[in-house]
Amino acid sequence: MTTPHSYTFVSLAALLVACSSSAAKERSEEERAQSAPPPFSSQHLDDELARAAEAMRTRGFSDDGTAVRGFVVEHAAHVTEAPLRTSACYVVVATSSSALRALSLEIFDSEGLAVANSEAISPRVALRYCPAQSGTYYVSARAATGSGLFALRRFRGPTGIAVRLDDLFGAPVAAPSERSAP
Repeated sequence: MTTPHSYTFVSLAALLVACSSSAAKERSEEERAQSAPPPFSSQHLDDELARAAEAMRTRGFSDDGTAVRGFVVEHAAHVTEAPLRTSACYVVVATSSSALRALSLEIFDSEGLAVANSEAISPRVALRYCPAQSGTYYVSARAATGSGLFALRRFRGPTGIAVRLDDLFGAPVAAPSERSAP
């Protein structure tokens, strides 16, 4: 014999099962999203940034924000906002995939004026800037030659000291006049 209470009980049980399976599905989607690699991920670029980060840390600099990753087409730029303070100097390092053969970095102030740019245009670049005024700046990574993935990271360090940037990704490439004869 069925009573009205048994129908209520069955209905409530069915609702609980539906809700718990829905919650489990949401949790598994969240877990998958957290374990998935970040967008525009490349192990090569991650390794390059890690090598540069280690060199910057040994020079008294610390991470200032998270790595920025993206894809740029030739002659286009990816721009990120960067709050900078006068009490520190900053180094921005960037590396690119093999298809993006030349990358340049530039920093703009809040008025849109270029305040610093990388001297080199290559697959691996670095730029140091010590702002005269605290505020919001914009870091531009421009694809000079080719299209592809890039990754950049910003570091904060002391003012008033010279910092070598040409060896952040390993030994610097010797100029033709500096190479030893065979």
